[in-house]
Amino acid sequence: ITERKKAEESMRESEERFRSLYENSTMGLYRTTPDGKIILANPTLVKMLGYSSFEELASRNLEINGFEPTYERKLFSEQIEKNGEVIGLESGWTCKDGTVIYINESGKAISDSNGKTLFYDGTVENITKRKKDEETLKTRNRDLATLNNLAIKLASFRVEPDLYRIIVTKLKELTGASLATFGLYDFQTREIHVKHVDFDKNLEKELTKSLGGAKLMENSFPVGDELRRVLIQDPVKFQSTLTEVTFGVVPPTIGKLIQKIEGFDRFVGIAYIVDDELYGTSVLSFRTDKPNPSLEILNLFANMVAVSLKRRLAEDAQNESEEKYRYMFANNPQPMWIYDLETLAFLEINNAVSDIYGYTREEFLSMT
Repeated sequence: ITERKKAEESMRESEERFRSLYENSTMGLYRTTPDGKIILANPTLVKMLGYSSFEELASRNLEINGFEPTYERKLFSEQIEKNGEVIGLESGWTCKDGTVIYINESGKAISDSNGKTLFYDGTVENITKRKKDEETLKTRNRDLATLNNLAIKLASFRVEPDLYRIIVTKLKELTGASLATFGLYDFQTREIHVKHVDFDKNLEKELTKSLGGAKLMENSFPVGDELRRVLIQDPVKFQSTLTEVTFGVVPPTIGKLIQKIEGFDRFVGIAYIVDDELYGTSVLSFRTDKPNPSLEILNLFANMVAVSLKRRLAEDAQNESEEKYRYMFANNPQPMWIYDLETLAFLEINNAVSDIYGYTREEFLSMT
């Protein structure tokens, strides 16, 4: 009797330990039948899936309405019946409220002495945070690759329309925006001149209507001191209306109508600023099904474009200065020439040299 009591006590202790491990495990644990009935599920799994009790969870038959939106349950059943187990299967599971979590699942088929499967025992780990972090990293790497490609294109495009087009194209690629524009700031007139737009024809008609019949590409918008200060202080800003993001250029009535027709619910205004100088602006519009773009990526994009615009203006100013110098040199009434200090060979002469000395340019350049 004593030995039997000891055995019973040992069994109770073992059961208590198992129950404690089962109920307090940080992993989800389950037992299901091959036909989809949930026999056991520990509190972690019940909570993980958003149910209030095991009974509520167990009322769901996995064969009829499984949790997996990314694959059918029969694929899991086929794999575990074929191999006797499933190890590290990653998938998405739908919770009670309809949200999707990502899990790492391992299961083993438990059979009777005749080899017939009685049930599946399995473990479930919630890896949603890891999957989201991986997706965030993947998206960021893709965006950085796009920015790198943009840097190459900004350096290579020399024709202005191509430059403006690539800015808008890459901006839409980075953000998923439905509408994107680019405007160049004119330092003389202190206006933004719209240079490139990318949106559908219906929206173009509505914007043309709001601008009194003028097409957006034909418009310029003044930038006063206060607006310039605001843009420099906050170069990338989310707005809730088209009127706000265009600083009143699109009237509220037209803006609300466009938002309703197109399904826009968010906008981003971008000012291209370098050393407290404004070089251009962009406007982005987003529909409700699009997530917010990364503010970090938008700022990197804005800085990269601003630096490119500043460099382009500096190059244009230098080219203009060189062109003026060449004109003044060639048309000066006094004879002028440029020669090599070491060889004394003539490198260039102006028109007055030929007129006064009677030699052609080619003849003069052959002299020393």
